[in-house]
Amino acid sequence: MENHDHHGVTMVTLATLGLAFKGIFLKLTYMTGLSVEAGVVWRFVIALPLFWGFALWRTQGQSWSIAPKDRVTVFICGLCFAVATYADALAVDRLGVAVSRLVLFVFPVFILIFEAIRQKRWPGKRSCVAALLAYFGLALVLLGGETALHEIDLLGIFAGLMSAMSYALFLVLGSSLVKQIGSPRFTAMVQSLTLIAVASPALFWGDGGQTVPETAWIWLIAAAILSTFLPLLLLYEGMKHVGSEITGLLSYIGPGVTVLAAWLILGEKMGPIQFLGIGFLCIGLMIAQAMENWVLHGFKKVFQNRP
Repeated sequence: MENHDHHGVTMVTLATLGLAFKGIFLKLTYMTGLSVEAGVVWRFVIALPLFWGFALWRTQGQSWSIAPKDRVTVFICGLCFAVATYADALAVDRLGVAVSRLVLFVFPVFILIFEAIRQKRWPGKRSCVAALLAYFGLALVLLGGETALHEIDLLGIFAGLMSAMSYALFLVLGSSLVKQIGSPRFTAMVQSLTLIAVASPALFWGDGGQTVPETAWIWLIAAAILSTFLPLLLLYEGMKHVGSEITGLLSYIGPGVTVLAAWLILGEKMGPIQFLGIGFLCIGLMIAQAMENWVLHGFKKVFQNRP
């Protein structure tokens, strides 16, 4: 694996760590009384000038014109990321940080499904096994806690799965486009569309214009910079070098970091059956990401060539 691919793995890993704390920052924000809609809107209001400033700095003297078909793809990516963002915030609010992260991290299974659709082929047996293991593990996580069956938040589960599906589609579409137009431009364009998409309904029908409590600002700024601006720049740049498959593989560290942080910071607890479910979930996702031998081979070479 070439040196720039090693750097790509490092960037995606750091991005995953930053994104893993997003749920923590959001939950701390909601605990101040700020609504889900307002939290999403203000996070992107804070982050967007940073994205544009970085993009303009990195592309000085370069043309910003892109092909019409690429404009359509950017628009779709922006909508996908907007849906993933709002659905994820809703899942955090209704399911808690740890469980919502585990629901979100079934997105590699959706990547397999979308790739199968794009290549016009049925998923193979191993793909089906991976999906069954992942969803069995997810069921144990959702049903293995102290919450009674009739008290399970179906809206939160639906929001988490919708976020995972939208994020997977965003990765599949964005991984090829970012190589053509560059990560700074791609990031600024997508985040602009995301803000418009989440702010419009929130301001007209939701609580997007809610006054922000003073104590919420520190968590909003932390979420905007440490779990939005910096991680997404690293993610897009790293994904340009290693692709969406290895990006998904490296994301396995995210749920573990989030669950540990939710336990230490928020006091969220998980039972033995739920940890068993995490095991099945991780095995299923590992099978999903190992469907192509070259992915695992390339992943090994990255660490074999480390200095």
